[in-house]
Amino acid sequence: MAERFALTFTLQTVFGLLACTGLRAGEALGLDLVDVVLDLGPARLCIREAKFHKTRLVPLHPTAVMHLTAYARQRADLARGSSPFFVEDDGQRLRYETLRSSLQRLLLQLGLAERDGCSRPTLHSLRHSFAVTRLTRWHEEGVDVRTRLAHLATYLGHGDVRDTYWYLTATPELLRGAARHFTAPASEGGES
Repeated sequence: MAERFALTFTLQTVFGLLACTGLRAGEALGLDLVDVVLDLGPARLCIREAKFHKTRLVPLHPTAVMHLTAYARQRADLARGSSPFFVEDDGQRLRYETLRSSLQRLLLQLGLAERDGCSRPTLHSLRHSFAVTRLTRWHEEGVDVRTRLAHLATYLGHGDVRDTYWYLTATPELLRGAARHFTAPASEGGES
């Protein structure tokens, strides 16, 4: 091993990937080298046999590609011959508990405490934030969210688009927008 690999760099890269793609933590940790396609267009991740035993392709934004490429270069020296994409300092696949406990330590260092009636953010909170941010942006852009929900459901790997509707109630802005768009029109003849 040429130089000790910094677990911090791995964690930064995984947290960034979770935040910008909405992947489940287990999906990111399960990535192998062959699943991360950065040098062929379009750059993408292949999420294999995830929840519901489905495989899907997740396209990547160029900024995500830039960070994943930098990580891949650093990781290549440590984990030659190893297939996991995200690795710990020992070259083994990054463990869920390492990721979870690192996030909790980071939240404590940042002083992000639990609020009344809420628990401290979790790894799944990054997925939740991704979905809510995407829906909010579509709403702000005047996009008919109903026409895009199926796309978001597929992207997130939901088994049914109804699983994605939950995100519409996640913030007051989305709830107001959803209420306007999903209110059933009164039937003709004055009945409601």
